[in-house]
Amino acid sequence: MGKPMSNFATLFVCAVMAGSIQAQTGQVSAPFVRDTSRPFVYLRFDHVGTGIRRSDSEPSSRIWLHFENNCNIQVVLHAYGVPDGSLAGEVGVMDNVVPDPPMLTITSDKEPAIRNHRPQMPSGYVSEVSGIIRSRTGRIGTVQRSHNHLGAGDPGWHMEIPFWFATPKGNGPRDPGIGGEPII
Repeated sequence: MGKPMSNFATLFVCAVMAGSIQAQTGQVSAPFVRDTSRPFVYLRFDHVGTGIRRSDSEPSSRIWLHFENNCNIQVVLHAYGVPDGSLAGEVGVMDNVVPDPPMLTITSDKEPAIRNHRPQMPSGYVSEVSGIIRSRTGRIGTVQRSHNHLGAGDPGWHMEIPFWFATPKGNGPRDPGIGGEPII
């Protein structure tokens, strides 16, 4: 056999051996998301109604959302205890209410006319003391929020729920001290 033919034979034998080793172990990595038509983590609407207020400054009209984990990796959330009288399966998940980034700013040399009064931005459900929820794939739980956390209409803010992936320590090139955690 010539040299090119022996290289081809060696390559063929290595490919066959690699395929048989993979077939013996049966380990095929699962895809990252379960449903490719959905984001890897998302909120799904449940219902609107009157619910238990978390503070006196917020309205009693509430929205209930399902927090869904669509990936094959556990998701971790900051959590708190829900008040007595909450729905079965309801979880207290911390959120931040943050200002919307400006889309376009137009300035003028003239003094502005009377400005419309904007409602005050809520503070969100944030605390220095919290627990965590580790979720498997699927519904994590029902989350109740005051409708004003969502910034409906044009109030200039929105709600973000910080979460992170429960990956084993030491795996991955990112230093956790740097930050850069995903939000929804």
